[in-house]
Amino acid sequence: RHAGGAPAKIEDRRFFHRPDLVPTQDAYGPFDAVLIGSGDRTDPLDKGSVTSNYFYMIKDRHVIPGTGADTALSPADLGDVTDNCLQVDGNCNVDLTNGWQLQMENLGEKILATALTIDGQVFFTSYLPNDGVAASACAPSEGSGRLYTVALQDATAVINYHTADRDRVLNAPGIPSEVVSVPPDKILRPDLTIDTIDVTTRWRTFWYIDEELDQ
Repeated sequence: RHAGGAPAKIEDRRFFHRPDLVPTQDAYGPFDAVLIGSGDRTDPLDKGSVTSNYFYMIKDRHVIPGTGADTALSPADLGDVTDNCLQVDGNCNVDLTNGWQLQMENLGEKILATALTIDGQVFFTSYLPNDGVAASACAPSEGSGRLYTVALQDATAVINYHTADRDRVLNAPGIPSEVVSVPPDKILRPDLTIDTIDVTTRWRTFWYIDEELDQ
């Protein structure tokens, strides 16, 4: 923020949807992964200039009830995985102790829907107001959307759309909604395309207690 308290537009990141909360663990122990992306829904076309938005995975290690604490984390405390060096260059060093942050590829690109995590794979959509079919005299530009698929632990590409790219363009204009899970191994994208995903087979188990009551 500036000294006067008002944030510069490029750093004015807002959150208008609930986070995805995923219990998991890493080499340091269990944590709750808090997954959320920034995007100003009140200014979808980014008319006030451009904003640099991010998707965040924050590690909350206070998993035992009653142990929650304000750790005062800032974006600088999260490992920056934007350049994807963990996948492209195995020699790079990114500190993921507190989580990670992924910058959107385009200025003005924003995340306006809740993420979905399945078997360590995070699916989230973004909106690009200045992309897609150009405006005409008969209709305005609706912009376009992207679908990101990244690994929960380090944001590396899970599905190689284009040689380790983490996203693909959706086949529908406008602001995309969230991804929907279609068990056991599919997702429904906002453009109504169904994708098969690589997940570990799960079996649903039921149980009951047989209690004999005294007559």
